[in-house]
Amino acid sequence: MNSWEAYEEAQKRGDNSIVAPVRDLELETLMGVLNGEIRIHNHCYRADEMANMIELSKEFNYEIAAFHHAVEAYKVADILAENNVCAVVWADWWGFKQEAHDMVRENAALVDMAGACAIIHSDDEIQIQRLNQ
Repeated sequence: MNSWEAYEEAQKRGDNSIVAPVRDLELETLMGVLNGEIRIHNHCYRADEMANMIELSKEFNYEIAAFHHAVEAYKVADILAENNVCAVVWADWWGFKQEAHDMVRENAALVDMAGACAIIHSDDEIQIQRLNQ
C-alpha cells in the first residue's frame, strides 16, 4: 500500500523516476479492505469469533459489514450494534455441527432489539423449500 501511495504521489508531481509496484491481486484486495473500498462479510457462528474479529478490525482499522451464519449473534448483539455490524442468521436452523449448536429462535429478534442489523437467510435447499410452502 505504501509503495502504491508513493508511486501515485510521484505521478501527481510529474515525477516518473519511481517505477510502478508489481501488481499483486491478493495484496490489492487487502489494500481495498484497508482503504474501505471492499466491505468484509465474515463467516462466523460463535460469539467469541465475532468479538475477536471485531477487535481485529479495530486493530487494523477496517470495517466488517456482516457476520454470516451468526448463530450466537444474540450473545454479542450489543457489540454488533456498537460497531454497526449486521448478523445474517437462519430463522430456524442450528445444531448441525458443533459451532452451530448454541442458537435460540429469538436470535434475530434479540439482535434487532439491541439496535443492530439482523438479516434472515438460508443457504439450504430444504429450508428454502419449507419457507416457500
